[in-house]
Amino acid sequence: MNSQNSLLWSIKTRKSSKIIGYIFGTMHLGTPEAYSYAEIAKNYINLSDVYFSETDIDGLHAQDQSVFCLPDGGHIRQLISPHKYEKYREIILRFTSIDLNHYGYFLPFYLQSIMSTILLQVQNETPLDAYLWHYAKNNGIDCKGIEGIDEQKEILKNIPLQTQVKSFRIMCDHMSSWRSKLLSMQEIYARAEINQLYKMARQQAGGLRKLLLFDRNKIISHRIEASIDQENIIFVSLGAAHLYGNEGILAFLKRGGFIVKPIFD
Repeated sequence: MNSQNSLLWSIKTRKSSKIIGYIFGTMHLGTPEAYSYAEIAKNYINLSDVYFSETDIDGLHAQDQSVFCLPDGGHIRQLISPHKYEKYREIILRFTSIDLNHYGYFLPFYLQSIMSTILLQVQNETPLDAYLWHYAKNNGIDCKGIEGIDEQKEILKNIPLQTQVKSFRIMCDHMSSWRSKLLSMQEIYARAEINQLYKMARQQAGGLRKLLLFDRNKIISHRIEASIDQENIIFVSLGAAHLYGNEGILAFLKRGGFIVKPIFD
């Protein structure tokens, strides 16, 4: 087994052999592949005192969906030609049963997220990150978000609408290959190949990789470091694509003087 092929890592300081935290890479999906390591993660959540998710799951669910909508009551039909709109509406209906007439008021990136979930036929399953949050909460563990919901909304707002529309059009023009990539991503996750997940996320982010990956990784790493103490063991759960790479969270923690090691059972 490749020494990097793990979604679960322990955190120690250089001054002590005591484990002071765990970091686990999740998926924002509820497929069987996403749940491949859920039971292992739960074992280590049980050893922890504080649980950190990428964001506050309870607060996220309480959000009005209007925050994910186009500004001023806009609709995606206003952003593409009538011919393209009808073509994409037909494609989306065929692949997902979503009617763009009803869903086109969402921001294109958010709409793509909804479509991706349905393409994987998991619209009725609890995403892994939400499942682990509720597991920790139900077991009396203090649960917190690393990023604020307002921060995540601000990131979404900072993605140019033109860029979102372009990405949406690419997805619609290549729906079959898009679904194949999603299925491939799940299989890669099930094999715990965090390097490949990082490469896929970096490629998909394109010119937005600094905003969506690198800058966020740096901020999240600093917050993890600030949350570490010798009294409480923390468990950090976040998207697996954030772990790997020179600008990944594992690398940031190592440069911050911590020892991170993979856990395989």
